[in-house]
Amino acid sequence: MGIFDFLKSKKENERKSESQQEDEMYLTAKPISRKQMALLWLDPPNLRQLEQGIAAYGVITVTMGDSSNLVDYEISQEDYDWAKGIEKVVDEAFAAGQRNDYKRAIQCYKKALELAPGCDLFLMSIGSSYAQLGQKSIALKYLERAAQISPGNTRIKNNLNNVRRM
Repeated sequence: MGIFDFLKSKKENERKSESQQEDEMYLTAKPISRKQMALLWLDPPNLRQLEQGIAAYGVITVTMGDSSNLVDYEISQEDYDWAKGIEKVVDEAFAAGQRNDYKRAIQCYKKALELAPGCDLFLMSIGSSYAQLGQKSIALKYLERAAQISPGNTRIKNNLNNVRRM
């Protein structure tokens, strides 16, 4: 091994270490509230529907959650604005995934996690993207964390089981 190969190998190891530290940060973050997670699980058209009610009444009560655990939440303009701000980042992540650009999707979902730490949806999405790249061990870490945060979520369970069968 020549000096250039050694230096290249050293740089790659440093990058892996930084990446592992970053992953650890995302995987151990204290999750956002259930209300915030439920808002982020809404499809964009459903989220937009809330805007009219909030504009008219200031605060609205919405029933949200996964099918096994529906809860009434009061949603304010501040809640709505927060979710809409994150939606822009998630739209970019989703589009990248649609193009099979899973590395870009992961970057965007990690940016979303910085805005919504411990969000089960984004953890699941990162895990699924890593699985698409064939990186099963890191995919499982993200999916297992999502399942730990939301053990009753069927979509997360299905994604986790699919990756385990890979």
